[in-house]
Amino acid sequence: MSLLRSVIWVLICSSCTFLYGQGNEKPKFQFGVIADVQYCACETSGTRNYSQSPAKLTEAVAELNQHDLKFVASLGDFIDRDFKSYNTLIKIADGLKCPLHHALGNHEYAVEEEFKAQIPELLGLKDRYYSKTVKGWRFIYLDGNRVSLYGAERGSEEYAEAEVILDQLKTAKTPNAQTWNGALGSKQLAWIKEELELAKRKKQRVILFCHFPIIPKYTAHNLWDDAKLLDVINEYSNIVAYFNGHTHKGHYQKEGNIHHLAFEGMVEQDTNAFAIVSVFDDRLEIKGYGREQDRVLEFE
Repeated sequence: MSLLRSVIWVLICSSCTFLYGQGNEKPKFQFGVIADVQYCACETSGTRNYSQSPAKLTEAVAELNQHDLKFVASLGDFIDRDFKSYNTLIKIADGLKCPLHHALGNHEYAVEEEFKAQIPELLGLKDRYYSKTVKGWRFIYLDGNRVSLYGAERGSEEYAEAEVILDQLKTAKTPNAQTWNGALGSKQLAWIKEELELAKRKKQRVILFCHFPIIPKYTAHNLWDDAKLLDVINEYSNIVAYFNGHTHKGHYQKEGNIHHLAFEGMVEQDTNAFAIVSVFDDRLEIKGYGREQDRVLEFE
C-alpha cells in the first residue's frame, strides 16, 4: 500500500509540473502598452472622460514601474487637443523607469498649425516612423498620419498624395474615407519592406505598432492604405503581431500568421486600461489592467 501511495504521489507531482510548469517560466523580456490616453482639460463627452486621463496615466506609471520593462509603447492619441495638454502628460510619463515610445495618432495633430512641426521632437522622436530592437525582436512603429490632411504640411508631396487617396476612397465609398484617418504612403511602405527584409535576414521576430487598425477590413477607422499594408505584411512569416489603438474598443482577430489586437482606450469610462506584454519563445502573454483583457497569443 505504501508503494502504491508513493507511485500515485509521483504521478500527481508530474501532472502538476506539466500543467503549471509553464507558469513558472520566465519571459525573455516584457514591455508595456497604453493607447488613447487622449487628455484635454475639457468636460466629459459621452464615454470619454478626458479630465480623468492624467490620474489614469499616473496609476498606470506606478504599476508599470513595478515590473522590469524594456519599454512602454503608446499607440497614439496621447492628447485629445490643445498643445498645452502635452505638458501635463509628459510630466507624468517622465516618471517611467523605462523608455516611452510613441506611434503617432491623429489627435497628436489636433493642435494649432504652428505647433505641428514640434510634436515629434516633443515626444522624443527623431523620425515619425522608426524601429527598435530588443533581444532578437524588431519593433516597428508606423506613422498612419504621414499622408493625411492634418498631419502633412500643406503643399508637400505627402499632402498631395493624401488628397488623391481620399478622393479615390470617397469615389469607392469605402467606410474609412474619413478625414480623421490617414495613410502610410508610398515612401513609408517602401521603408517597411526594407525593415521586414532586414528582420528576415537577421532572423528576428516582428511586432508592428500603429495607431490605426487594418483588421477587420472595411471599417471606418482603418488606415486609408490598409489593403496595401496587409499585402506587404502577409508575405512575412516572422511577423507575430500588429498592435493598434484608435477604435477605443478592444478587438482581436488573427489574419494568416499575424495576431491583430486593438487595445482599449485609456480615455474611455471611469476604469483604467493598459497592459503588460510578456515575450516568450512561442507566445505573447498579455496581462490586462482595468478594462484590458488578459490574452495569450501563440506563434510558431
